[in-house]
Amino acid sequence: MEDYQALVRGYAETDMAHVRRRSGTWVGHEAILLDSPFSALEQVAVIERHQVTIENLVDRAFSRSSTAPDRLGDAAPRLASEIGTLLSPIADDGVLTEVVATNALLAWRPGEQS
Repeated sequence: MEDYQALVRGYAETDMAHVRRRSGTWVGHEAILLDSPFSALEQVAVIERHQVTIENLVDRAFSRSSTAPDRLGDAAPRLASEIGTLLSPIADDGVLTEVVATNALLAWRPGEQS
C-alpha cells in the first residue's frame, strides 16, 4: 500500500496546501493545542485489518481535496487507471487486505476530566 500512497501523493504535489502540510515547517495540531487553553492531550489509536476493493481505493483518492476529480481535471481518469494497474496484480478478485491505524487526538483544559 506504500506504492498506492506514493502514487496518490504524486498527483497531489501540485496542490500547494498539500505541499505546505507535508513540509517541515508545518505546525501540527499537537503543537497548536499545547499552546492553547486545551493543552491536556491524549492520543488514542485503533488498529484493524479489513478488506478493501480497488474501486474503494480510487474513491478514497478522489475523496481528498488535493486529488479530488474536479481539482485533477483531465488527470483524474489517469489516476484511477494507474491505481488499477498498480493494485490489480496484488489483489484477489479486485480485493485487498489492509491494516489501518485510526488515530484520535483528544484535547481538554488542564484540570478537566478526560
